[in-house]
Amino acid sequence: MSKPVPTTICLACNRAIPSQEYARNSVICHFCAMLSPNEVAILAVRTHESLNRYLQQSVTGRKDAKRSAKLAQLELTGKRCTHCHARKAPAEFNKCAPMADGLQPGCRSCNRVQYTILRNTPAGGLKQWHIFRDALRAQNDPK
Repeated sequence: MSKPVPTTICLACNRAIPSQEYARNSVICHFCAMLSPNEVAILAVRTHESLNRYLQQSVTGRKDAKRSAKLAQLELTGKRCTHCHARKAPAEFNKCAPMADGLQPGCRSCNRVQYTILRNTPAGGLKQWHIFRDALRAQNDPK
């Protein structure tokens, strides 16, 4: 069996490179050694800043950051209900994890009415809901 080749991480480009690819008594690889000192410094700063930023935020952390930014925007403008087309505060919507803003598309009051109509109407409940929904939309949409 062959021995594993020892690797060292280049301080400029942050890549794991075999030790023989380094100049003697150097902490940067041959590729980075060919660059000017200014380019090496810029490369090192960019690499380590982006790596640290990435490591500090997990995937869920990045999603939560996007979601909280979206919710902050909705606090100012309001979210439009897909059922009645009225703009309402985000507090008037139930949660829904898969959505980008973390809220359901329809408001609580419309969901409650839809559930009641579909549950209590024996036949043609969906048609009745569509009639009611269209009346709500006509009431809220400015012409």
